[in-house]
Amino acid sequence: MRHGKKLTVLVGTLIVCFLFSGSFFINEGKCADKPSKAKLRMVGTLPLDHYFTTALKDFKKNAETRSNGTLTVDIFPASQLYNDRDLVKVMPKGAVDMGVGQSDMWTGLIPILGVLNLYNYYDSLEHLVTLARYLKPTISKEYEKKANLKLLGYVFYDAPTISSRKAIRKLEDFRGVKLRAGGEYQGVFMQSVGASPILMSSGEVYDAIQKGTIDGCFSGSTSQLARKFYEVTHYLISSPSMFIPTVVYETLINCDSWNKLSPELQKNLQEASDKMETQTMDLLAKETNSAHNIMSSKGLKIADFSSEEKERVKAVVRPAVAKKFTERTGADHAAPLLKKLDELREQK
Repeated sequence: MRHGKKLTVLVGTLIVCFLFSGSFFINEGKCADKPSKAKLRMVGTLPLDHYFTTALKDFKKNAETRSNGTLTVDIFPASQLYNDRDLVKVMPKGAVDMGVGQSDMWTGLIPILGVLNLYNYYDSLEHLVTLARYLKPTISKEYEKKANLKLLGYVFYDAPTISSRKAIRKLEDFRGVKLRAGGEYQGVFMQSVGASPILMSSGEVYDAIQKGTIDGCFSGSTSQLARKFYEVTHYLISSPSMFIPTVVYETLINCDSWNKLSPELQKNLQEASDKMETQTMDLLAKETNSAHNIMSSKGLKIADFSSEEKERVKAVVRPAVAKKFTERTGADHAAPLLKKLDELREQK
């Protein structure tokens, strides 16, 4: 009996030694709880025939190819699972692993993102993109701290435009016009010029314009085309310098999902994200011009504001968005960011 107890203790000791001997580690000492294979769900919100969705499909292909079949990315474009507003709520909780989110929707949770959505502040696409890339490490830390998300990179959407049933050619024409807003700073722009921002999902806009619930919509030209808003509106204002030259989207992954991946799979995702950032940047101007040509051929009247009217709009919009940004981030944080924005303008 005594020998039996000794045998039991010996066996138990051997098991403990086995557990801590490294037998549960693979890939040159890496812990086995980082599986060599993984499956991720990724959400997109733009229409199926939009160039963002094409980029999303290419991201899936690139990430899976780079992983040699050890990574599967299931994509759900066109808000099949969640829309832009939903992502703010569900992604930090891990309801979906990855998503391409619109930065203006996240400014309540990540206030620094407001600087990328300062209407009437940027001189060019290069101006905004340079600041976005400069701030990427800071923005990434904010996402990890406040939203349990990792920022992999940017996805560049075309400049916002306004489609409307009414002609808007001067500041006073905005007064009382009801427009769908796609984020906090779009709403600030509208309020500052006297329009009424209406929050609703992009899928509701067509019917809302058709029924007269709203007069028009703030959205990119490529989305205006894909969603066929030109069928229910007559005019389009295209003015990147009066609005912003690109709406910045972001490739995000839940930190819990990221931390479960092996370093090699993390590298595969980062490289695929970098490629998508470059791809969308290269396509932006081409896709915007194509959308304008097609919508113009269908009878939509496309115009910009005169230089004089732009100055009048600037006089009311810039103070309003700067005030909102300062309120969101605090004066101590807002001031150096606005200064950097101006420095980059002067360096051009």
